[in-house]
Amino acid sequence: MKLTFAIFIALAVVSHLALAQSPRTQATAAPSAVSAASSDDINAPPRHSAGNSAVGNESQTVKGWDYWYTVMVNKKTPYEYYHESVETKEGRLIYKLHAWKKEEGFINEEQLGAFAQASDLAPLFFNFHSTYRGTEKTIDGNVQDKGLLVVKIVEGGSGGSKEQPLIRRSLSKNIFLSSFFPLWLARQSARLKPNRALSFTSILEDGGDGTPFANTGGSVKPTPEAGKFEVDFRGQKSFWWMDDQGVPARIEMPKSHAVVERVSEAKAKAFLNTSGPSGAEE
Repeated sequence: MKLTFAIFIALAVVSHLALAQSPRTQATAAPSAVSAASSDDINAPPRHSAGNSAVGNESQTVKGWDYWYTVMVNKKTPYEYYHESVETKEGRLIYKLHAWKKEEGFINEEQLGAFAQASDLAPLFFNFHSTYRGTEKTIDGNVQDKGLLVVKIVEGGSGGSKEQPLIRRSLSKNIFLSSFFPLWLARQSARLKPNRALSFTSILEDGGDGTPFANTGGSVKPTPEAGKFEVDFRGQKSFWWMDDQGVPARIEMPKSHAVVERVSEAKAKAFLNTSGPSGAEE
């Protein structure tokens, strides 16, 4: 998973860390500051999604956002586009991601589903699946009692699959899955002070580099520009522009020379000169 929040790490994933343009918000417009978002505010349906409210009925699904992004590296090389959505159901946040990446002339795919408690973003479970040419990788993570994360990884191809030994990690207090970083950030408005770093701890759903699925610390601080935040995670600095719903509109990663932009669905699908996954060499 090299997208959303984790993209700036993976390119150097997430990482969230995909927004479709609407009349209310354009990718090229300067996003406004993160609002004083409560958990109710950030989980509410987008303002342009009329008639989609299910507040007060936990059995119904409340749509959060449903957007598209593109990833450009070195200012001129289209690398990736992806679609992500967030919704709330039965007290749980549900994050879904589908990405297409151009690597060595191939279009490879990654998919992620992540679940967290809507009240405090506590991790519940996640599933990550990736394809690289003829190779597939599946990661299933499940948080058990007392904050124990158990991860199963299966890799394989045409010659069969192999399951790796289970990975177990004790989770620290207030940790969240990297996919939910924008939601966490929006909920910190009362604690964010100009040019003062606020620390956090997160887990990369694809395992990341080094010790896989480790409790990993980072920090974020507002910049003088409204809606712009500086994020430092695993030695990689990035800059995030957030809209008034706490959703990323643009992300810049100076070290990896990568830029993530919110675009329309049509523009995203045309980004790699493909209308969708091909799995074949161009």
